[in-house]
Amino acid sequence: DMLNQWVYAVPEPMNVAGPAEEILAMSAGRPGQRPAIMTQLICYRSQIAPTNKVVSPVPEWVKRRPRADFPTILPEDVEFRIGKATVLSEGTDVTIIGCGQMVSFCLDASEKLKAEGISAEVINMSTIKPIDSEAIIESVKKTGCCVTAEEHSIIGGLGSAVAEVLCDSVCVPLERVGTKDTFGESGKPDNLMVKYGLTAADIYDAAKKSISRKG
Repeated sequence: DMLNQWVYAVPEPMNVAGPAEEILAMSAGRPGQRPAIMTQLICYRSQIAPTNKVVSPVPEWVKRRPRADFPTILPEDVEFRIGKATVLSEGTDVTIIGCGQMVSFCLDASEKLKAEGISAEVINMSTIKPIDSEAIIESVKKTGCCVTAEEHSIIGGLGSAVAEVLCDSVCVPLERVGTKDTFGESGKPDNLMVKYGLTAADIYDAAKKSISRKG
């Protein structure tokens, strides 16, 4: 059934490279499975099945619950659509695509860029597979460069999925913010985010670098 095809991962700030990361990377390569990373817990109450009925929470082994608070970004009546991204702010200079907790940092980075006269388009990409290729292509055709941000390895996650879309369609500079092929540690969320380069400042730097690489 449909629940058996889905793997859900809620951001887990206390363990940057934990089981949720491994589940996402492994499931993306399995036929029929569709990994998704929820921006916030409210998404569990969103529409998941095509019948417009609210599906009960998925089994415990495929979901992660955060141990730290993070901002509420989406309204409670948001509709979770399979394979569809949400544009949170429109822009023309750089596309910033985030998933999970990193979306709030993407918005923070876009505000810092805005103060410098740089217009950033921020996209919440909840579904990694199927990924919303149309939204990615439409955005980068306007901006000419891209940044991805994920609380996950840059290998086998959002950054890799977006890179595949760009290679098959529009070749633009891409900078990936995420863990760099390393094991994670347990600790205080804020400290870990800094250690592994998962902050709004890191996204801001990546955006500036991506913009500088435009032809």
